Amino acid sequence: MAGKSFGPGAWVTVDQARVDAFADCTEDHQWIHRAGAVTTFGGPIAHGLLTASLLPALMDGVLPPMNGWVKQEINMGFNRLRFVSPVKVGARVRASAVVVSVRRLGKGAPGNKGKDGTETIVSVTVSADDETNSGGKPAMTCEWVTRQYAK
Repeated sequence: MAGKSFGPGAWVTVDQARVDAFADCTEDHQWIHRAGAVTTFGGPIAHGLLTASLLPALMDGVLPPMNGWVKQEINMGFNRLRFVSPVKVGARVRASAVVVSVRRLGKGAPGNKGKDGTETIVSVTVSADDETNSGGKPAMTCEWVTRQYAK
């Protein structure tokens, strides 16, 4: 699977209601995220961390199914996460992915607690439908690390 590209996935709209709900959850009410904000970006922008938190939804259906062998998948974090260009409120975002590596985890691997599994690293690019305003740069890039455990 390493080197294979997948996506893009479905568009997800980042509207003001979503931005406001994220601000409430995180208590991050910085003015650049509020409706009517006059910014150098031409209006309010979404939180970068909101874009990152949308990854489960953005990646839904992008990668092929695990053929029923996965009991659970755990988010291990990111090797790299960059907010390359802002996502304007009202924009749509979607994700594409390239598999960096898939590594088998034996029962003795740290953190496995006696279970067989794999560790997958996927390079994800989140694009916004208004990239023409950002010089064609993606909104976000990351290397997402997850672990999958067998049934």
